[in-house]
Amino acid sequence: MNVLQSVGATRQSQSSSIFRQVAGHYRYRPRYPRALIAHVSGLSSSLDHSLPAVDVGAGTGLFTFALAQFLVPQRQVVGVEPSADMRANAVAVSPASGSNVTFVDGSSTHLPFADRSLALVTAACAYHRFSRQKFLNECARVLCPQGLLAIVDYQLVSPPGSAGDEIFCLLEKFAPVFVRGHRTNEHGQYESIDISREVLSCRSFSSGHAAHWCNELEFSENEFIGYVSTLSPTLIGMRRLGRPAVESLLRSIFHSHESSGRVAMSFDTLGVFCVNGA
Repeated sequence: MNVLQSVGATRQSQSSSIFRQVAGHYRYRPRYPRALIAHVSGLSSSLDHSLPAVDVGAGTGLFTFALAQFLVPQRQVVGVEPSADMRANAVAVSPASGSNVTFVDGSSTHLPFADRSLALVTAACAYHRFSRQKFLNECARVLCPQGLLAIVDYQLVSPPGSAGDEIFCLLEKFAPVFVRGHRTNEHGQYESIDISREVLSCRSFSSGHAAHWCNELEFSENEFIGYVSTLSPTLIGMRRLGRPAVESLLRSIFHSHESSGRVAMSFDTLGVFCVNGA
């Protein structure tokens, strides 16, 4: 193994370790706006109902389950997720979420589907971790003609003095490389990624547009700590200070902003949509 291969293997191992640590807390991640799912449903409703929808980088299935439940007409939904721990958490709750959802092992750069076999491909809060151009090429391959690609992401809104602002200040202390508004790329490095520009400029797709939804959510203390615990800089802080110390800091933030036992936070949710031109 040469030096570059060794570095790549180390980063892949670190990424796998992160997903193992946070898999159990992903149930605390923000739910996606129902209006977003309705928008995806409207854009894909005329496509062949026998063709499945695929959610890539499905994690524990938050977006996958929403698609399975709320797409009209209902279609088979497959969650593609390389982390065995994430898939195990998803499968554990999938029986209660309907019979039209399954999870498979797979990579964003080698989607385990035949050419032109899918009506819809989605990636929710996962695109930034992919080899992005290779993923877009794979989407163009597996989507049927006029099939829909939907890339979803969200950002915690953090005006000065808000709970979101205090969370980010803490993350900056845990991980000095962390930059607000930046995402970790396929190499685990923070990068400013213009998702709309990248996706809408891809020549394989057409009829593209982007839209935003404001998602107002409330968190209990356990939900608040659970959500922030899924963020990579928090894990760095836990390795340095220990989980009890970090959770104590998070409780302090929670109690500074809670009202009736809950903290309200806003998430700016982005959807980027385009049609396969094949």
